[in-house]
Amino acid sequence: MFECKYKTGDFVTEIITPHRQNQGEPYNRFICGDEKADVTAVFQYVNTLPEKKGRLLAKNSACSVYENEDRYLFFYNTVYSSDVYAVKILKKDCFCKWEILFSEEYREKLWQRVVFSVIGFEDIAAFCGHCVFHGSYADIGGEALLFTGPCGIGKSTQAAVWEKHENAEIINGDKILLSFKDGRLFAHGLPFSGSSGICKNRSLPVKAIVSLDKAKENIIYPMKGLKAYKAVTEGIYHSLWSGELNEKLSGFALKICESVKIYKLCCLPDASAAELLKRELEK
Repeated sequence: MFECKYKTGDFVTEIITPHRQNQGEPYNRFICGDEKADVTAVFQYVNTLPEKKGRLLAKNSACSVYENEDRYLFFYNTVYSSDVYAVKILKKDCFCKWEILFSEEYREKLWQRVVFSVIGFEDIAAFCGHCVFHGSYADIGGEALLFTGPCGIGKSTQAAVWEKHENAEIINGDKILLSFKDGRLFAHGLPFSGSSGICKNRSLPVKAIVSLDKAKENIIYPMKGLKAYKAVTEGIYHSLWSGELNEKLSGFALKICESVKIYKLCCLPDASAAELLKRELEK
């Protein structure tokens, strides 16, 4: 068996697989030493996977979740068919250990991207008191500036504008891990980057969160109350199946709204938007 630990933020995920994985970029940037694991995921090959039994809790195109008396079972199917290639088992009395049965028929598919997809990193983050946030993350002089909004709204574009014109550095173009330390919100890099391809391992205190919208002129204003909460919760990856985890994430969103400035930026995809936002941040 091959054991490897990955550190994201301040928690450690241990992954145990039947054979050595070829980590490569960007996964090897997050490998840590002999630190205590908060969550352990153990993979093993089997010739026959369990059957779907129990109460169906949730389902999407990639996974269906069933509840039995003492455990939850997650059935992962291939994109183009309903063939199940892996079953994750989570005992109700042991949320820190995840068992994954991987079909022998799909042995060649067990590589890092699939490993992280099956373990359900968003659930692990929520279980550990963190959250995964959809957005672009830029380092602006030692602080994190986060851009969020629906797909295609221009998150990566605005981060790139800051990198080009304001000497910022993009840390991740798609997903961010958020956590609190000593009452302050921190952003952390993750080994997932979506289509941007940009993901670095860096942790920084959050300066502000900017909810984007397209417009014919640049307008910015602070968001508060329900509007701020809505912008934050829409950026958080929620659990497919667990009401308990989603309740935790709702509380996390409220804490974010109380801790950092949140802005609405209706903007053009150019340097003028960055200039406006920079002036607002400097006030």
